[in-house]
Amino acid sequence: MGKFSFENINIAKFPEYARNMDFSIIDLEENASITFHKLPLKNNHKDPFDRMLIWQALTKNMAIISKDRLFEQYKENGLKIIW
Repeated sequence: MGKFSFENINIAKFPEYARNMDFSIIDLEENASITFHKLPLKNNHKDPFDRMLIWQALTKNMAIISKDRLFEQYKENGLKIIW
């Protein structure tokens, strides 16, 4: 997709990298998967994967790491964005 280059990066080590940086790794919980439709649609942001990530961050009061400009419109809903 051209958004991030994984060249020379071992993707399988991401969980290890995350833990080493004190990031939390969360599983997709059943409740989040059946309630993310409650997230308001904004600026035609219909990508279900993005919306699921945003919903999890909001419901768990966690920050999300993204430079996707569409995420910024959810700041008014309490989304905390890093990057």
